[in-house]
Amino acid sequence: MQQQLPLFRRLKLHPQKPQRIEVKERWPIHVVTWECPDTGRFWKRTFPQTKAMKDWKGERNFWRCLKNLAVSGTSYTIQQTPRTAYIWS
Repeated sequence: MQQQLPLFRRLKLHPQKPQRIEVKERWPIHVVTWECPDTGRFWKRTFPQTKAMKDWKGERNFWRCLKNLAVSGTSYTIQQTPRTAYIWS
């Protein structure tokens, strides 16, 4: 009578060690502030706009915002904050 062997020995499979996954660095938070030249209203925008937003989408929106401000001739300031230090409200 044949003895029952564990499944991985019968199939000649060996458990593999888990491989390390490279963690991609996230895009930092950019805070753009400007004042509307016509109305004088103060604007403040963060990119990416939400915590769950993908990095590529936040970066695309950031460059679109800067392009629009440059076309209108509005001066602006940019502040960079690491994602881990930013407080999402």
